[in-house]
Amino acid sequence: MKALSAFVTVVLAVGLVAHSRASEMSIEPGDVLSITVQGQDAYTRVVTVNSKGMIEYPFMSNVPVSGMSTGQLSEFITYKLASVVPRPVVLISIPQAYMIQVSVLGQVNNPGVVQLSTQSSVQEAIQKAGGGTGMARLDGIKIVREVEGNIRTQIVNLQEFMATGDPNLLYPLRDGDKLIVPGTIQGNRVNIMGAVATPGFYYIFENVRLLDVITRAGGFTPNAKKNQVWIVSTTSGESIRRAVNVDKFFKRGDAESNPEVYAGDSIFVPEKAEAVLSWAGFVQYARDITQLLIIYLTIVQIERYSD
Repeated sequence: MKALSAFVTVVLAVGLVAHSRASEMSIEPGDVLSITVQGQDAYTRVVTVNSKGMIEYPFMSNVPVSGMSTGQLSEFITYKLASVVPRPVVLISIPQAYMIQVSVLGQVNNPGVVQLSTQSSVQEAIQKAGGGTGMARLDGIKIVREVEGNIRTQIVNLQEFMATGDPNLLYPLRDGDKLIVPGTIQGNRVNIMGAVATPGFYYIFENVRLLDVITRAGGFTPNAKKNQVWIVSTTSGESIRRAVNVDKFFKRGDAESNPEVYAGDSIFVPEKAEAVLSWAGFVQYARDITQLLIIYLTIVQIERYSD
């Protein structure tokens, strides 16, 4: 009987410690908080902690909540509301499940933004993006996260998880995360066409930007149209095009004008209108008939979207 009593005491103690630790967990950017003020619907709402560690809530402008526990934040909001609500009772919790958005890029079949619940893992994000391609490297998946204005990265070995089943290898995802699936040497390449010195395929690795690829291709030709460089990515069999004004990077140092590129992307650098006087003008920078057809089809599509 004494042994049973001692066992129950230990279980209760462990439970209390676990509960205490859970209540002491600090709030972090990306967390969703359910704030309930009893009898006050106007002050009851669900908020998300932004990348600066703040929330949009009355009397909380420019007040960082990152690092607080839910109990500390409850006390803080109670103090703030006391001036307008008689004896406010504030309860704060972190819901177990809510929808987040994660960008899945690189060697997946349907790259783009996917919606997941907060319980979702890296594996589920990749499955939602159509699964990895035949060139995907699952042992070096990179998660990029912004925390209080700083960029942090985490490498996840999904291949090891599939071999061992160890759940600790599945890094938890947060809203706004960028997940990059690298490829094998054969799969990590981009195609650059048009007004560069040496068009063709180039192998790339992580953190490669547009001008890195253009430099590897020998740089722009004198007639390159730098204010409308096209990056084409394929998603679900459809081409997604975006125009980049590289001139802004040269003139103002605009970082958005030198975006990151990913394996499988195609880059097209058009020539200035006065430089393309004849069909022979196309042929001189097309290295073979396949390249020529790609350039022609790309221009037709660009013209269609420009009308």
